[in-house]
Amino acid sequence: MALRPAAIGGVVSALLLTLPAGPASAAGSIRWTPCGDGFQCGTVPVPLSYDHPRGTTITIALTRLPATDPRHRIGSLVINPGGPGLSGIDFARAYLRDLPAELRARFDIVNFDSRGLSGSTALRCYDTAAERFAALAARLRGHPEPGLSYTDFIGTALGAMWTAENWPAFATLLAGVEKGRWSRAAQENYQNLYEGEPGVACSDQVNPRSFRTWQNAADRAERQYGYFGRIYAWVWSQCRSWPASARQDGYRGPWTARTRAPVLIVGNYFDPATPYAGAVGAARLLPNSRLLSYAGWGHVAFHLRHNDCVDRHVIDYLRTGRPPAPGTVCRPDAPFPVPPAGTASR
Repeated sequence: MALRPAAIGGVVSALLLTLPAGPASAAGSIRWTPCGDGFQCGTVPVPLSYDHPRGTTITIALTRLPATDPRHRIGSLVINPGGPGLSGIDFARAYLRDLPAELRARFDIVNFDSRGLSGSTALRCYDTAAERFAALAARLRGHPEPGLSYTDFIGTALGAMWTAENWPAFATLLAGVEKGRWSRAAQENYQNLYEGEPGVACSDQVNPRSFRTWQNAADRAERQYGYFGRIYAWVWSQCRSWPASARQDGYRGPWTARTRAPVLIVGNYFDPATPYAGAVGAARLLPNSRLLSYAGWGHVAFHLRHNDCVDRHVIDYLRTGRPPAPGTVCRPDAPFPVPPAGTASR
């Protein structure tokens, strides 16, 4: 799939692998209702601010694909699509129906939209849609885009009002103008990603206010990592102006807690988005963890790479709670078709 620069490395992040959860338990307060294609949907209320747990609440949207063999159900497998800031529900509908049959039989597959995203209570940077539109119009009046003036914008808005069939296309145009990429607006699928993605990412990290600090970091990244260091350094530069209060409750560690059950960490030697060094570091920090290495390429290893070795070890771990032997490395299949013997090379 195509990746926008602001989401590089984030569309298909590592699956969050949970251990077998024991006997099936009650669903608690979640009211699951059918929502198409075999999925069930529900919501849970959570505090807007955990500093005020009895104050204003928002909702988290969830989806569940029930186990196909409920009599032998182990528990729920909660999967995080990463991003940061992508819809877990969209990810579930796109990718999770074809999980290995052994997992589909024994687990309810559960996913969710993070706080502020898509089906959950959406993050909004404006009080009303009218304020948002006014901000775009004012910007174009003072600083027209190449090929898009204030007059063009207002005329297009008027044209969109003639029929509701025009509204989806106009919404994508608005999203493109707001992001400064109006010429590619028709290619965008706007679901508050431009608020939601930084709402997740910028709230989970320290964001320098100095432009020079970001520039120095980009220069260091290019020297250390080569061609792609600079673009990764700038991906979240929008966080420079994100409200500092958003990260006041971010978790900063420690990351060394001993878990009751072993944690399986899967690392990919040549992952372009989540480097193998990160998996090695996580395995060193977590005292009851095991690293499964995939000597291959592409983003993530389990399921999406269709590697039998990785998939088998992960499935066995989830079913039994036992990780693979220390130092296990899975080898990739050939990335290109192997020519028949005797074929002359060119």
